[in-house]
Amino acid sequence: MSTNPSRRADRGGSISLDEFILLNEEIRSLIRAGVPLDLGLRGTASRVGGRLSEIADRLARRLEGGASLEDALAAEGDLVPAVYRSLIAAGFRSGRIEEVLGSVSRFAASMRDLSAEIRRMLIYPGAVVVIAYTLFVGLNVYVTPRLMTTYELSRLQTSWWIRVIEMLQATVGWWGPGIPIAAATILLAEWLWSCSTSASARGGGPAAIQPGLLRLIPGFRGVVGNARLARFAHLLSVLTEFEVPFPEALRLSAAGTGDARLILLVERAAKSAEAGQPPDRAIPEGRALPPLLRWLLLLSLAQGTLPSTMRHAADVYEQRALTRAEWIQRLLPSVLVIVLGGGMALLYALSLFLPLQSVWRSLST
Repeated sequence: MSTNPSRRADRGGSISLDEFILLNEEIRSLIRAGVPLDLGLRGTASRVGGRLSEIADRLARRLEGGASLEDALAAEGDLVPAVYRSLIAAGFRSGRIEEVLGSVSRFAASMRDLSAEIRRMLIYPGAVVVIAYTLFVGLNVYVTPRLMTTYELSRLQTSWWIRVIEMLQATVGWWGPGIPIAAATILLAEWLWSCSTSASARGGGPAAIQPGLLRLIPGFRGVVGNARLARFAHLLSVLTEFEVPFPEALRLSAAGTGDARLILLVERAAKSAEAGQPPDRAIPEGRALPPLLRWLLLLSLAQGTLPSTMRHAADVYEQRALTRAEWIQRLLPSVLVIVLGGGMALLYALSLFLPLQSVWRSLST
């Protein structure tokens, strides 16, 4: 029994960025070589595995049945982003489909590199946190019990700090594994929530950046904000270059960022543009749209240079995101080492040397 594609989309979410790039490159290669898409995608389905093989096979069957590529992709529901389907239609309409697909591949690869840079910057800080926590648990499991035994045998008077240490040692079996399990549960819940409310469900696609709990990292919001603006400007550049109507291009570009505030602001701008208002009134000011980007947008509309201006703006915001990510990658480990390392050293000192000092002082009196 066949499975409804929309149900597949709801269950599995949008395709990954790597799958998206591979599918786009396969379609681009087939068009460039003049190979019928239905036959070519049959071959793709036999070469690749997993979900991408299933998608290629379904696309081939629809194309064999007489559907256009745009309709075949639309039947996949949320598995294939709406912005991609719109670009495919614009490419065929303008006769520049291969150029469109090449632009999509370059943009997706750029977003993949940016996402990889953001992930890499978290590796070392994460390792510092894990090591510090493991050492503290080890202290309570192996060292603190011996100190408590010394106190009991010597019948020494216990201070409030010793009672705190004793409580930590007595409950280490609970909080030792409990804190990592709770943290993993929170991260999993955050990931599931991001998947269920991701931009792909609104046409954003697999490259939309969802910060989740990472937004708690100082400076990380700036990285994500600049990355989203770069995505918005790049998508707007590509869509308008291939003659997608400006209001529709605005909506699709904003949806591609996954930023709810930008989507809301751009929706108002698109409705105003459709109503015939001038650009300076149609595109409102707002925190989601920085003054510089708004000014460039208005200027390029007045001069008729929207695609090229937005392309340059995308490069600027992408470079800003990469620069901020690099700074966080350099500074965050040092800050965490100082805060966590210093904090753990102080905690070790309080947990180990204060009890020993109390023992020595009691034995000397």
